Amino acid sequence: MKVTYYYVRHGETLFNLLGRLQGQCDAPLTQKGIAQAENTASALRKIPFSAVYSSTSERAMDTAEIMAAPHHMEVTGLKQLKEFSFGRLDGGYYSDNRKELLAHNHTDDWHDVGGEDLNDFSIRLKEAFAIMNRNAKDGDTVLIVSHGAFFGHLVQVLFHDESYIARISEDRNAKLLAIGNCEIARFTFEDGVFKDFIRPCSADAFRKEHHKHVQFYYVRHGETVFNQQSICQGRCDSPLSERGIEQVKATAEALKDIPFTKAYSSTAERALDTAEIILQSHHLKAGREKRLREVFFGTYDGIYFEPLHNVYDLIHKTEDWSPYGGESPDEISKRIHDVLRDIADEAEDGDVILLTAHALLYRCILRFFFREYGKTYHGPLTSHGQADAPNAGIFPFIYDDGTFSKQSYMIDSETFRKEYVK
Repeated sequence: MKVTYYYVRHGETLFNLLGRLQGQCDAPLTQKGIAQAENTASALRKIPFSAVYSSTSERAMDTAEIMAAPHHMEVTGLKQLKEFSFGRLDGGYYSDNRKELLAHNHTDDWHDVGGEDLNDFSIRLKEAFAIMNRNAKDGDTVLIVSHGAFFGHLVQVLFHDESYIARISEDRNAKLLAIGNCEIARFTFEDGVFKDFIRPCSADAFRKEHHKHVQFYYVRHGETVFNQQSICQGRCDSPLSERGIEQVKATAEALKDIPFTKAYSSTAERALDTAEIILQSHHLKAGREKRLREVFFGTYDGIYFEPLHNVYDLIHKTEDWSPYGGESPDEISKRIHDVLRDIADEAEDGDVILLTAHALLYRCILRFFFREYGKTYHGPLTSHGQADAPNAGIFPFIYDDGTFSKQSYMIDSETFRKEYVK
């Protein structure tokens, strides 16, 4: 029988942040830790897990539940997967106990402070794998979410990777630093033997190991009634105008031979209607994705633009709408990064994906995702009589092995036909 195991350490916790030893005591995930877990969960979303096991410590269970969510799976807690026990030193600051910690790390015997030694650990480690192997079938892939020092000791007990053990032993805290928060390690169990140990890597490094090329086409919705009236249109909505429908039809014609395999749209009706027109000849329906909605302008949403022109110019320097009840730059940036990451991770190699969304969201993608600001592209485009985000405009970009690359700025359908349609 062969079982493939993926091992992930929990996300950053409050004690990790404060530099406190965290064995069988517990501390909650930080916001960074939650984001780390979400990132790794997305990177692993295409792995066909048959089971998810976790240490019963809350920091591990919370991480495991985030990991299991894309697979719609339940998490099984095992006490045998809890962190190595450091006895009375648990919860103390590294800086206050440096000499004592280094001495115990050297001997790997924590009995004198009420903890465990390598033999104690080996017994419960083997119990955990006995349970997981017994519940598995030949060919299964299993996810384990546990702890840092647990992993260092696991490597020592199950494998003979002396160079890896030597490296972690050279570190200041030895096996306590064996694996980073939410890093991914892999190994197999086959015919009674643990083997094929692959050292830990980050979610981004994991993506680079798995070849995937995805083509994206981001299309802004067609002109709307509010666009005609120069009304600020963020989360509020208005229907496509007759001109807007014609704009989208022209874009649909330009994209008719693009072999879309998936499509996602903002939940605003103006974007959904745009997607529907484009996809009529593709026999494909766009999935509704709230994270593709326009930036939220708060109390400025639905107000005539002209009297607020100077205010808008000031806000656009930071894209901070939070003083007016809207989104902050961090909120905008996070959802852009999260949605593009998740869609790319969900895609198959060779997919061609349509996204239908909005103008300011596009500009924020350039700003927060590709690190390009308005002065980079606005002047050259407008000097040639082109809008920087035309209604029904097309923004092509690609994803290759974990990296996104811009192919051009947003262009109208006529320019797209000239430059991209052979």
